[in-house]
Amino acid sequence: MKARRWGLLAPGLVILLAGRLCYLVVRYHGPDGPVKRPHLESAALLLALAGFLVRFATDTRSSNAASRSRSGFALWLALVAGALALYWPALHIGLLSDDFILFQHASAWDVSQVAPQLFRPLPIFIWAIVLHVGGGPATLHLVNIVLHASNAYLAGRIVSGWVPGRWWPTTGALLVLVAPLGPEAVVWSAGTFDLFATLWLLSAVLIARPSDSTAWPRLQLIAVSVAALLSKETAVVLPLLLLIDGWVRRSLSRRAVVDIAIVTTFMLVFAAIRVQSATEVETAGVTRYRVQRLVFDSFGALAAPWHADDPWIGVVRPVYALCLIVLIGAFFLNRGPRWASAAGLGGAVWVLASILPLVAFFHVGPQLEGARYLYLGACGWVALLVSAAVDLEPRYPRAVVALRGLVAALIVAGVWGVREHLRPWIHAATARDTVLAAAAADERLRTCAVAYVEGLPDAVEGAYLFANGAREALADVGVTAFARPGSGDCAFRWDAVATKFVSIDP
Repeated sequence: MKARRWGLLAPGLVILLAGRLCYLVVRYHGPDGPVKRPHLESAALLLALAGFLVRFATDTRSSNAASRSRSGFALWLALVAGALALYWPALHIGLLSDDFILFQHASAWDVSQVAPQLFRPLPIFIWAIVLHVGGGPATLHLVNIVLHASNAYLAGRIVSGWVPGRWWPTTGALLVLVAPLGPEAVVWSAGTFDLFATLWLLSAVLIARPSDSTAWPRLQLIAVSVAALLSKETAVVLPLLLLIDGWVRRSLSRRAVVDIAIVTTFMLVFAAIRVQSATEVETAGVTRYRVQRLVFDSFGALAAPWHADDPWIGVVRPVYALCLIVLIGAFFLNRGPRWASAAGLGGAVWVLASILPLVAFFHVGPQLEGARYLYLGACGWVALLVSAAVDLEPRYPRAVVALRGLVAALIVAGVWGVREHLRPWIHAATARDTVLAAAAADERLRTCAVAYVEGLPDAVEGAYLFANGAREALADVGVTAFARPGSGDCAFRWDAVATKFVSIDP
């Protein structure tokens, strides 16, 4: 009797919480907007907690005996072609902000620290090779696009180890490819650190899977782990990702545990060295509020990955959110197999694990500033969505068309989102060209031994412009300058309206 009562109350609770969240989403995007963001966050958290509890309490304990698909080279080529078609405008954007500094280091084969907190020699070394064989900014953008396609392919391979079949893992790769949060990492050349780190981390997860008793896989795992750490410091999360993958696939063998212990030790030693070498870097303290923001901002950005200035934001954002609520809510209600429950939870935990090192300063702004921090986490988010879809498909065969249509709508929305989110970067490139052309034509600037300029835009619609690298950018057009206030005849201010530099009266 108690089991029957629970069987009625539990789904009712999930339906109630999902319905409440849908209501708040609609009201939040309504004309009067009486609902505030914290209301949405608390409602979404309640649905997630209750949903996973109900899911694990009511699912079946059958194992996933279906064969796993292994996508091949043809899929990778198709993803590269898709990425080129999607991100083609990025090839002509050029250098922005930090890119100028990194370009200078790579040109001089300087792989040392760019800043106290930034020691990422492997991507800069690869940049140096590209530049010294005749490549330029367009080639660096091409490298980023190919890396993005490769990461989408590897994410699909990881998903194929969590769910059965060929269709859904391939769909997962497509969802990663068209993730609307991707442009900051893919279009901005400096995003190469996130792209390379993700490439090595996903490769490490796949390398750690085989149960080969020889030493070769372990050596490969260590080598790839080193490559990940030399690409970006956040790669220290690799042991957590290995644990998540092993738990979802129920394959935490003794050898796997030993491998994870080796990688963990290596990561701890590396982290200790980096902390000692960057003692002058100040970061915000880890507080309860910071942890709360880590959870809400990460899942909030993934569930609503839209630029605040999108012209159709008032329509796209609520519709997109409602589709996600329907998909994930149905997953919570479905009494599916335990492997699907584990895959869904594993995807959610992957998101949090991927950004755990950023807890002190993680934030994604309304114009998607900082979206690159969720680049690796997007793989876990896609795994959650795909797990939900795979779980629902056999249970409701009459709704397969609607289910696949919903996922197809997410892909189409992603394509639209990526192209819309390219616009700020194109606008930033145009603004850069305007500033540098004015500087190159201004004889006052060129005759100064050292000029001081202020008022240069840090960003355009969230796309970084001169937040860093202004000095290096001006040097490229023959102007020696510091981007800070000054006085005297060589002090200038950028006038964005007149599109020229004006003198500051001494």
